[in-house]
Amino acid sequence: MTSLLPQVHRFTLPDKSTAIIRPLRPDDGPRLVEGLRALSSESRRRRFLFSKGDFSTAELNYFTHCDGAHHIALVLVETDADGHEGEFVAVGRSIQDTADTSFAEVAIAVADEWQHHGVGERLIRALAKVVYHLSPPSSARVGRQKLIGDLPTKK
Repeated sequence: MTSLLPQVHRFTLPDKSTAIIRPLRPDDGPRLVEGLRALSSESRRRRFLFSKGDFSTAELNYFTHCDGAHHIALVLVETDADGHEGEFVAVGRSIQDTADTSFAEVAIAVADEWQHHGVGERLIRALAKVVYHLSPPSSARVGRQKLIGDLPTKK
């Protein structure tokens, strides 16, 4: 990952527990698999456009080895009082379009029990801020801010 990515952003979740937003790392693979398996069929369908059962080895490698410039992934993780990480709450990513680099596709998955509590919005805002600051000055502030995705809204 590039050093321009934020290392850790700490905050309080709506239930008063603490959390961090940080870049997804290659060693997060097992937790990413666990998080996918914990999602309901409907949540998996919303994220992948079908009810994905598991990641292939190639998919897991792709999802966990982001370059930090064209493929950015952030994770929102619960923490305990001492700052030790717990469960993944949400994962968000931005993947720059190779045909038109002024666009980036966005995807987000939020654990079922955390949906409709504002954590997805918080993560997407953090992701947009990273994309904005990593984009070249000549195009970023004009073009690459066109993040595209099929994001559900609050009910």
